[in-house]
Amino acid sequence: MKYELKKKSKLPEVEKYLVGELSEYLCYALREVHAGAARVLERLNIECLQLVRMLKQTEFFSHDSVNQIPDPNVAAHFLQIFSGATGRLLDLGVIFTHHDSKQGTYAYHWTYVGRLVRDTV
Repeated sequence: MKYELKKKSKLPEVEKYLVGELSEYLCYALREVHAGAARVLERLNIECLQLVRMLKQTEFFSHDSVNQIPDPNVAAHFLQIFSGATGRLLDLGVIFTHHDSKQGTYAYHWTYVGRLVRDTV
């Protein structure tokens, strides 16, 4: 966006114009992000969809999240699909890894697009 302020410009008119332009660009950017999330959703395999559904209520998760699953059958399935599904989710930009080397811990966190996907599934 480029705007050149002329010497005799009236500031309220300039402000109205710039707010309108900025609003238009922000709406366009949000539409693109949501379209990107829709494209990612189309590329999720069944294991990714299952894992996202299992972790839908979390802000972050790790392999240890299995300890929060009370049903042993669901927990076993979680462990079976975890590695493959997290690899795919990382590749698609749905999650990112945060590692704390001092604590020796890690967790996966949802990206913005990941939150959109998570909330859709």
